[in-house]
Amino acid sequence: MVWRQFMYNWLRRETGRHVADAVSAAKADVQRKASAEDPASVTPRLCHVGIVVSDKTERGSIVDRLSGVVETQGNGFGLYEGQWRSRRIAVVEVGGGLECIAAATRALLAGHTPEWVVAAGFAGALVPALQRGDLVVADSVGDESGRRLKIDIQTGDDPDNQKYTIGGIVSVSRQPTNPQAKRALAAHMRAEAVDTSSLAVAEVCRESRVLCLVVRVVRDALEDSLPDEMKHMHNQKSLAGRLGAATGALMKRPSTAKDWWNIKQESLRCADHLALFLEEIVQQLIPSSRLEIPTRETSEPPDSKGS
Repeated sequence: MVWRQFMYNWLRRETGRHVADAVSAAKADVQRKASAEDPASVTPRLCHVGIVVSDKTERGSIVDRLSGVVETQGNGFGLYEGQWRSRRIAVVEVGGGLECIAAATRALLAGHTPEWVVAAGFAGALVPALQRGDLVVADSVGDESGRRLKIDIQTGDDPDNQKYTIGGIVSVSRQPTNPQAKRALAAHMRAEAVDTSSLAVAEVCRESRVLCLVVRVVRDALEDSLPDEMKHMHNQKSLAGRLGAATGALMKRPSTAKDWWNIKQESLRCADHLALFLEEIVQQLIPSSRLEIPTRETSEPPDSKGS
């Protein structure tokens, strides 16, 4: 199975660059063999929609709504396969920087050949109109260097009566944690919200010519600011550093525990809202009768109508 092959390579390599090379080689090899055996054959589609997230809270709310979940854990990633009604979904949770996120997206495309990929998760608001829990569907994604990709978003007949905001999202290496930093970012970026990973997913999908959506839920409004103790913990690069910062914060100000609890509960509420919205989106993107996906045990090729 292709997925196991490149995931094995993932576990043996420490950088996203090596993962991307291994995945590309595996995909090319499969395509060459398929063409030699049957020029009309196609790679079986193992899921309708792939969803890429970078936080366990984001992933948890989505996976909780899936049925028949199969979980695969690796070094720095998690793969969760299941169904929303008759649509097969593959959720990839990957930590690390943009290189790792891009590599995980390539692995998802090579191993499961989804028709759509959705970059999903939390975002911070860069405009006053967005409040906690609001949904943003990106019509463009960019970064601080000026790179920008447009995403074609089709709205309904009444765009003023949507459950979400359509706007630009900027991806940065580190999420701003106070109003001053958000305003400074908004001053020179044409964007409504900020995250840390959308551009990496969108660029891989563009390279592979796979349909992509970016859907985010606002966890931090423009005027929201993390407590100083949490900012200090947020800035630590190692697990040991974060644990040390957390211990120090609790000793210095015990009420920090309440702050953490409130933020955690707000994150869960936002993640649940996002998961419900994603389920609605998947049903619109993939009509239930549109594609028959073979199970892992099935050796027969997919119905020719499926591609």
